[in-house]
Formats: sequence, C-alpha cells, structure tokens
Amino acid sequence: MHDPGFDFTLLHDFRERLLAHEAAQRLLDTFLAACKTHGWIKPRGTQRTDSTHVLAAVRRLYYLECVQEALRHALNQLSEVNAPWVQQHVPVAWYERYGPRAEVGRFPKEASKRDALALQIGADGYHLLEWLGADEHADDLRRRPAVEVLRPMWVQHYYRCTVPGLETLRWRSPDEQPPAALLMQSPYDVDTRSSQKRETQWVGSKVHLNETCDVGQPDVMTQVSPTLATTSDCVMGPVSQDDFAARALLPGTHLVDRGSVVADVLVRAQTHHQIDVVGPPLALLESATAGRARL
Repeated sequence: MHDPGFDFTLLHDFRERLLAHEAAQRLLDTFLAACKTHGWIKPRGTQRTDSTHVLAAVRRLYYLECVQEALRHALNQLSEVNAPWVQQHVPVAWYERYGPRAEVGRFPKEASKRDALALQIGADGYHLLEWLGADEHADDLRRRPAVEVLRPMWVQHYYRCTVPGLETLRWRSPDEQPPAALLMQSPYDVDTRSSQKRETQWVGSKVHLNETCDVGQPDVMTQVSPTLATTSDCVMGPVSQDDFAARALLPGTHLVDRGSVVADVLVRAQTHHQIDVVGPPLALLESATAGRARL
C-alpha cells in the first residue's frame, strides 16, 4: 500500500541499456514469440504497413544559421578538449562572431551583407580545417564529431577553388546543393533531413510501422524500422517482407499505403514470398481527386 512504485526515470535508463546493447530487436522478437505461442498472431494472416514522420529534437536552422552554428559547435568541442590550441590559433574576432548561438544574433537584412557574412563564415571554417590538418599533433582534435561534420557541411554549402590564380569561394545556389537525402540540416544530428509526405513537411526522420490486423485477433506490432526522412515507402516494402521471412512472420496479405503500390513491389512480393500486396494505386487516387475538383 505504501510502495511508491518505480520512478519514471528508470524507463529512460532501460531504454538507454537497450540501445547500448542493440537489444531492441531481441526484446521485440521475444514478445512476438510469446504472441505466436498464444495464437495471437495468425500464420499467413493480414498485416498492414504505414510510415509516419518523427520530428528531430533540434531547432530548425536556415542554411546560413546552420553553417554558423556548425562552426561554433566545432570550436566549443575543440575548446573542451584542448583550450590552449584554440587560444593559439583562433583570432580574437572569432570569439565575438561565434560566441553566441546563431539564433541569438540577428543576420543582416541586406542581401549583400548576408552574402558577405556567409563567405566570412565559409573562409573561417576552411581556415580552421587547414590549421587542424597542418598540425601533426592534432589527430585527436580532428576526430572530434563536430569537426568531422564541418568538412562535408562546407562542401554541401560552399564551392571552393584553390588553384593558384583562380582562388574562389562562393555560396552554392540551391540547384548546386546535394539532394535532400544527403543534405544535413543540423550539426547536432547529422541524420536529420527535411522531407514532405503529402501535406506534412518536417525536419527529422521517418519510422515505418507494421502490425497484424486480423479480425478477432489483437493488433500486434511486428516491425519498427526507423529510416531517414527522405526514404520512400516503396523502398521499404521489399525490406519489410524479407525481414518477415527471416523471422517467420510472413503475412498472406500485406496492406500498404499508396506509396508502396508500385509494380516492382507487387511482383516481388508474389514471386519471392507469395504475398498479396493490397493498396490504393496512386494513379486512381489522383484521377479521383481531379474528378472531385472538376465537380
């Protein structure tokens, strides 16, 4: 009667242990084995798949903010590891420029001044990378996570030519940037991507969920697959079915959203696993929408 129960923080600790030992899948498989023993999962029954967005626990940064915050983050990590090295190399002006977080300051309203600031940040970032590369005793500093993020992010946002006489540094235009699947959105979570699913736009990731849905049976989650936000649903269809086969969970009917109703997925499901994939064809949905619009 007086037992207060467990503190909610234990759930966080339990989750951390699962992640550290990569045991989440083992926990799910143990649960599913018990469900099959009790007959709660019908052999070759019906399963459904859908995906949903997952918001990243980071502030959304515009690209100029992103590069400034990335350089500030790298300098902070270097200072924590070797403050004398930073004090020896970093100019005094950088302390004012990269001391506050990017969102605290105000960027210039004039386009020419914003462009000049972008180039200044780009040049400073390349100077830092060059100082680290030239120091033979800076191996540990070069391996800092924030520093390793700096180089690919600079390549994504800056074009740089170092040929003598042709030296150039400029901000890349949108059509020169990498595709959304590669374009980093935050220096704090390098797997965060910007994506859109129908009317929903977000910065974060995506999770693909599978569950049983047989009449008279409980709905049981059979698979959870986190991916980049830009991963298409049709890409995950065959992956999910192969995973079902490996874990003896193959359904007879697989209900999917319109993003997975493509010829390759339908044919492969039948030829490899004898699964009937059922879902609304994209073309029919578009035609129906157009018809309603005309009415």
